[in-house]
Amino acid sequence: MKWGIGMSSKSRFKPKKKQYTIEWPEGHTLHGMEVTLRGMRLGELEAFAGAAVKFEETTGDDNVAAINFMVEKIARVLVGWNRVDEDTVDDDDDESGELLPATAEGLRKLDIEEFMEICKAYMGRMGGVEESLGKGSNNGDMSLVELPMTEQ
Repeated sequence: MKWGIGMSSKSRFKPKKKQYTIEWPEGHTLHGMEVTLRGMRLGELEAFAGAAVKFEETTGDDNVAAINFMVEKIARVLVGWNRVDEDTVDDDDDESGELLPATAEGLRKLDIEEFMEICKAYMGRMGGVEESLGKGSNNGDMSLVELPMTEQ
């Protein structure tokens, strides 16, 4: 049987959309924050990873273009989070503050380090980093496998 045209609907496969929740461990600067994202298609992930490298290696307009591209891509897969808008927090009330929208606008209210932490964790998950990868190896960088994620 030839694949493609003429196949019965029984032979078609539609994958379930996966969602991933990022949670940071105690002691991490983002401990307590939860971010839920959908997966990207392979081509999108390749372009996203390329933009991340470009961001790290460039300055000026190229750097701005790379970060804007990354914000738009993460916004497209961002399902939700518990990130509070710091501009709405009452200093006397720990439970105050409105949630930032899970949009490009909300992402743009983060500082760059916080945004890049989300991106690193997401790319690690989408890149298939296994828990056992790199055990016993420490090059001084933060390990992506230290960031627990759960599939939903």
